[in-house]
Amino acid sequence: MYKVNQFVSTFTYSQLLFPFTKLRDDDTAELMTLFHRHLLAGSTMLQALRLAQREMRDTHPPGVWGALILVGDPSAKLVWPDVVQKEFC
Repeated sequence: MYKVNQFVSTFTYSQLLFPFTKLRDDDTAELMTLFHRHLLAGSTMLQALRLAQREMRDTHPPGVWGALILVGDPSAKLVWPDVVQKEFC
C-alpha cells in the first residue's frame, strides 16, 4: 500500500480507481459505463462504484465486479462541464 500512497501523493487527484487484477476490455467497459452513469446522476465516487458493482453482481463473477478499489476521498464528487452532462445524461 505504501507504493500506492506514494503514487497518489505525486498527483493532485483526490481519488483514483485501481484494479486488483487484469480485466477483459469488455468487462472493464461495462463496469466503467455503469460507474460513470452513476457519477453523472450525482453519486459520489464511492457510491457510484458500489452501485455499478451491485448491478454486475448477478451476471459476473466477483473477480470482475470486485476488481477495482477506490483510493482517496470517497465522498468526493466529480464536477462535470455542462456539455458532458447534456450529451451523456
